[in-house]
Amino acid sequence: NEVMAATAALAVAANLGEVKKSNHECVATMVTPLELFAGKFAISDSEMTFTTIDASRAWVWPLETLHQVQSRRYLLRRSALELFMLDRQTYFIDFGSAEQRRQVFRVLIKLRPKNFIPLYLETSKPEALLRKSDITSRWIRREISNFDYLMALNTLAGRSYQDITQYPVFPWVITDYTSETLDLNDPAVYRDLRKPIGALNPTRLERIKERYEFFDDPEIPKFHYGSHYSSSGTVL
Repeated sequence: NEVMAATAALAVAANLGEVKKSNHECVATMVTPLELFAGKFAISDSEMTFTTIDASRAWVWPLETLHQVQSRRYLLRRSALELFMLDRQTYFIDFGSAEQRRQVFRVLIKLRPKNFIPLYLETSKPEALLRKSDITSRWIRREISNFDYLMALNTLAGRSYQDITQYPVFPWVITDYTSETLDLNDPAVYRDLRKPIGALNPTRLERIKERYEFFDDPEIPKFHYGSHYSSSGTVL
């Protein structure tokens, strides 16, 4: 498979003395939905590589296949990047700190990969990235589907298929799931968007309010909801 081939290629290159000079190397963690890989991330003049600590697995990406890089949080820290490739594959790499993440991005900017579109800026917020993109205009013109538009919004907001604690989410808009046809002009078809999902059921809402009123802890502030709607438990 791809990983085995990449590992073999690295081994052959090392034996032939063809390992490319690195512009930047650092300790990093590759985040996947079900597994974390600790290792080393490196960038040369022509490619990026990630090799696990025990060198049992390796990934190699030619720089010309890199399309975009976007900033990501990992474990609530601004320390990760997600690499978007031309073949639509993505890779989520955590660098452990915001400074190390900045250094990696600076190297990529300096190298100017052929197909690289540098959307990511350290100070950019999701709403700023959305304004810079034309994704909403394309959706309004019906050039992209509702699904593609919502996925683009998830991506710009920092959500990723690679991290199950930040998995993409989709809005629950309608309430009628039994009728054979829907009258989209009927307000009763839609849920009350002024309220969160947890507050739509009156009985459940009363229980939530009651728990909030009677909750008393010297260290934990009062709260209405004890878990997030998108968590690793619910995704799995």
